This record gives sequence, structure tokens and C-alpha cells, in this order.
Amino acid sequence: MTAVSAGLVALASTDGKIFQILNTTLPELAGQASLALLIFGLLTYFRMLHRDWVTTEFNDTTDRIRNLYIELYKDACPALENYVVPLGLQKNYRT
Repeated sequence: MTAVSAGLVALASTDGKIFQILNTTLPELAGQASLALLIFGLLTYFRMLHRDWVTTEFNDTTDRIRNLYIELYKDACPALENYVVPLGLQKNYRT
């Protein structure tokens, strides 16, 4: 956003020569820049949502695998029956 603002200020300080070359005006260019920033922001937001969803899926799968091992080997290793992840890490990702 800062770079776009700086670019618009730099273009505005050229005494209108660049706008004649580009065949546009400063308000049109500012609107197009704002639209581009909005699209970039939305793409970043959706990428972040996807990353969070994938992380949650990985954590759920890890919990399922951990519970499967506890169930399969609880007779062979009684210490697994009361096993919890140290520091309660399995609960932290859901909050």
C-alpha cells in the first residue's frame, strides 16, 4: 500500500506529462491501484484461510494417529494409556 501511494505521488508530481502518455488521469489510476490492492488483499486472505484449514486437518490427523497407537499398544505399554502430549499442545491449535 505504501509503495502504491508513493508511486501515485511520484506520478502526480510529474506535471501531468505521464498522464498524457498513459492517456489516463490520477483519479482513474488511483481507482485502478485501489482495485488491485483489494484483489491482492482478498487473495492473501483466502490463502491464509486455506493454510489454517490444512493445518487443522494435519493436527486432526496427527491426533487420530496418536489415538490409534495408544489404542493398539495400550496392553503392550501401559504408560500409553494415560499419555498426553507435553504442555497440552494438542489443544492449543483449536483456539
